[in-house]
Amino acid sequence: MKVNPTEAAQIAGVTRKTLYADMQKGTLSYELTDKKKRLINVAELERVYGTLAKDVSGTEQKELFSSKENEGEKGAPLNDAEAQVMAVRLEFMEKERERERAQLNEQIEHLRSMLSSEQEERRKITALLTDQSSEREKQGQAQKRAESELDVLKQTVLESKKQNRSIFKALKDEREKSFWQKLFG
Repeated sequence: MKVNPTEAAQIAGVTRKTLYADMQKGTLSYELTDKKKRLINVAELERVYGTLAKDVSGTEQKELFSSKENEGEKGAPLNDAEAQVMAVRLEFMEKERERERAQLNEQIEHLRSMLSSEQEERRKITALLTDQSSEREKQGQAQKRAESELDVLKQTVLESKKQNRSIFKALKDEREKSFWQKLFG
């Protein structure tokens, strides 16, 4: 419900001067009508000034107990109904905290299990990569041995070709010799 500044000051139990000062500072928000009149939401009054001195209909709110022994933490008096409501709220909050604690413990356990499985998987991958690198090294060494053996075989083939050429040339020269050259040498 929205009220004008005069009604708002009465409901909140403050002076109009205080109300306008808070609106000027921006502490208290308001809306402007088409005619540039200010309207203040009652909930906004409660937010800024706390418990209202009067309810929206203008009747004063009465304190139920005024003795110091029945006052709560903030100095406001408590009756049995309020005490029961607070006890129910407290019990609800305790149950909610227990539920949240259990939920958080479940999340922690889930995250721990995920972490351990990820660590195991990382260990396996590391082992596989290590095995592959040693296999690559073995393959590289085998390839080097094969290349060196191939080089030796190529060298042997070249030497054999040279030897065959020299034998073939000697045979050809021997064939081209005349009978007398063969005989007297």
